[in-house]
Amino acid sequence: MTTLTPSLLLVMPMILAIALLSAWLHLKKNGNRRFPFADSVPRNPGESLAEKINDLSFDFAMYLPMATIIPIYSYAVYLHVGAEKQQSPSLFVAVTLFIFAALATSWLLIKLMRTIGDLHKYRLGYAGEVAVGTALNQLMLQGYRVFHDIQGDKGFNIDHLLIGPSGVFAIETKTKTKKKEIQGKQTHKVMFDGKSLYFPDRPSSAHQAFLEQSRRNAKWVSKWLTKATGHSVSAQPVLVLPGWFVEIKKPGDVKVLNHNQVQALARVANRSPLDKPEIERIAYQIQQRCQNEKIVPKVFSES
Repeated sequence: MTTLTPSLLLVMPMILAIALLSAWLHLKKNGNRRFPFADSVPRNPGESLAEKINDLSFDFAMYLPMATIIPIYSYAVYLHVGAEKQQSPSLFVAVTLFIFAALATSWLLIKLMRTIGDLHKYRLGYAGEVAVGTALNQLMLQGYRVFHDIQGDKGFNIDHLLIGPSGVFAIETKTKTKKKEIQGKQTHKVMFDGKSLYFPDRPSSAHQAFLEQSRRNAKWVSKWLTKATGHSVSAQPVLVLPGWFVEIKKPGDVKVLNHNQVQALARVANRSPLDKPEIERIAYQIQQRCQNEKIVPKVFSES
């Protein structure tokens, strides 16, 4: 038993910390206290991305200390084996511990780099969705209904839905970084020719993925709302590129805007404008779908 003491001293604090944290969370969830209300609330702009950011932040907090501890622990085991035998460990033991530490640390470093990359991507997307959502919310002063982060049927989401007299708009937000200013070159402008986007980093390459996703989203919204309301609903696809200057060479079936232009959607001409009962009927169905989230911290019981 004595020979195991150094290893136990290294492992037991981690095991004890995990056990205490698990017990604390269990008591919080199953204790005799509960959250004071269980009202359903609308989802906020970028809420799906915020959830992913929280999960990735937790992963980062786990991977980083593990990547630091494993080499130290492997070296401690090496010293422990030597102390136990009162001589230097064999080459086999040394090589085995080195390979284990190298492989485990490398795997954790790869996970860390991927996590950091995903965090950057999701934080960028979250900032864009919040900027667009904030601009859209201003249209509520004009009687429009605005909803954010509507969950689809198969794990996807609609970033924003705008409903008003000028129609139903399914809005997809894509936040793309720009290169630093280069003298003589425009790095802030994206061109739309009605069918494709052309970004300054690849001016001769047609980009259609963002537009195709916008069309798919609008098609799904149209199908869902038509079935839910019992009346024909046609959602118009909108793509918003926050921070970019959008040069429209030719209009297309997808409206392409930047986040400062979204309020112009209230002025879009519609041959069949929606009246107030239609707006309320459509808004009710959307509200039922996206207003199913309770503001209840996960450490509390929902009962």
